[in-house]
Amino acid sequence: RPVDPGGGGAVLEPAGDGGQGAVATSAPQAADPTIQDLLARARAEYEAGNYGPAIVAYSDVLEQDPKHKIALAGFSQASEMYNKQKRFNEKLNAAIDF
Repeated sequence: RPVDPGGGGAVLEPAGDGGQGAVATSAPQAADPTIQDLLARARAEYEAGNYGPAIVAYSDVLEQDPKHKIALAGFSQASEMYNKQKRFNEKLNAAIDF
């Protein structure tokens, strides 16, 4: 769909006149998630035991604000749990293979 160059991302839609004109309509804009959105996603992933995705979400916050204290703490906790889970799985697999 053609975009109106002066319309701030508006999409040109047919005006209903047989294609002779066009009307600009607003297009849905994909906004970057806010820090609060990312923190909520990170916390939900962490609480679900999905430590890898939690690390990614905390990293996304830290890209926007490298000194964000909650994200730094969450990143550290998620990384620690990820490593513990990885070590546990390695030991479990070794015991099963024994």
